[in-house]
Amino acid sequence: MNAPANSTEWADLIVKEMSSASDLNDARNRAFRILEMFGKSTANCSTPNEAQKMREEHKILKQMLGGLLHQNGVLKRAFLIQHNRLKDYQDMVRERSQFKEIVDKYQQQIKALEDRNYVLSLHLAQSDHRSGISGHRNPDVF
Repeated sequence: MNAPANSTEWADLIVKEMSSASDLNDARNRAFRILEMFGKSTANCSTPNEAQKMREEHKILKQMLGGLLHQNGVLKRAFLIQHNRLKDYQDMVRERSQFKEIVDKYQQQIKALEDRNYVLSLHLAQSDHRSGISGHRNPDVF
C-alpha cells in the first residue's frame, strides 16, 4: 500500500480502514498499521518545514482516529441497546399471543358452560311442569 500524499488522502484511508473494522481490536490493529505507515512517511521528510507539516497532519489524524474509535464504540452500544429492545418486543409479542390463546380457550369454556347451564335450566323447568306438584319439590333439587 502506498503512503497517502496529503491529509485528505490520510483521512480517507483512516475512514476506509475504520469502517472496514469488524470489532474494536481489529480497529486498533488497523489504526496501529496506519500510524506506523504515517511514522515511516514522516521519517522520509527532507526539510524541517515538511517535518512540521507532517507532525501537524499526524496530530490531526490522531484526533480523527480517536473520534472515529469513540463513534465506533457509541454505535456498537446503540446497536446492542436496539437489539435488546427488539428482543424484548418480540418476547412481549410472543407472550401476548400466548395470552390471547389462553383467553380464547377460556371464552370457549365459558360459552360451553353457559350453554350447558341453559340446557339444564330448560330440563329443570320441564321437569317442574311434568311433576304437577308445583308447591312440593324434592328437597334435594334446588
